[in-house]
Amino acid sequence: MGNPGYFLVRLPELPPPLSALYNNNARAGRIKSRRYKAWFDLCALSVHRPEAPIYGEVKVVYLLKRETNIRQDLANREKAISDFLTDMGFIEDDCKIIDMRLVWDSTIPAAVEIHIDAMP
Repeated sequence: MGNPGYFLVRLPELPPPLSALYNNNARAGRIKSRRYKAWFDLCALSVHRPEAPIYGEVKVVYLLKRETNIRQDLANREKAISDFLTDMGFIEDDCKIIDMRLVWDSTIPAAVEIHIDAMP
């Protein structure tokens, strides 16, 4: 199969913030938190894995639904989503993201909407 040029991915729940992704374990070192695993598993069930990732550099736009008025740091949500895109096979590697935009958007139909474009 050829290199797809665009993906639209919708996720049902906001990811945990960066500070809640990992726990320290005396024997195993840094391990994924239960909260992170639960979010990842829920999202994995809600998307269809692509046949092939976008290889090479990509531009990504993350739209996240802001549902409450509590203070939330938008940038702390990006890492979990970028790793999810890599692990699920949408992109080759999150180090290939060379252009990124993060936006709070209360109008999107899901908790998270991601637009991934191959760079020319």
